Amino acid sequence: MRAQTLLAAGAALLTSRASAIISGFAVPSTIAAGQPFDVIVETADYIQTVQDVAISFGIAPPQLAHDSTLGTNLLTSQLLGPSKSNILTNITFSEEIPAEVAAGDYVVTAAVFSLYGVEYSPAVDYFTVNTTVGATTSETYVSSTPSS
Repeated sequence: MRAQTLLAAGAALLTSRASAIISGFAVPSTIAAGQPFDVIVETADYIQTVQDVAISFGIAPPQLAHDSTLGTNLLTSQLLGPSKSNILTNITFSEEIPAEVAAGDYVVTAAVFSLYGVEYSPAVDYFTVNTTVGATTSETYVSSTPSS
């Protein structure tokens, strides 16, 4: 009986210390320039603790969107810190594409600066998503994929 109690207590401790990672983000499939829209930062279970420090978003036309860059227009940078790090709930930020960005197809890139594991190893992870800048912001969201 005591062994079962210890196992149950150990399992409860493990589940209460769940680890999470930022796994991507989502934006509307069409976004109106000069108007606010929500970016949803997506999270998922992970094997170790990750301290997310900051996230930055940028946008560029497809021909100017290169791996490991934020593009030709920096949209914003947000501090994450302990309250928005290592959690299993999505995080929402309000963003805005500059009004002077012309209508057309674009790539939105996010760069996430994080510290991994017990030794706080720094890393930057990139995620990209294709969207269209248009007359109105759609209610349909598209999710990112990891960038190389």
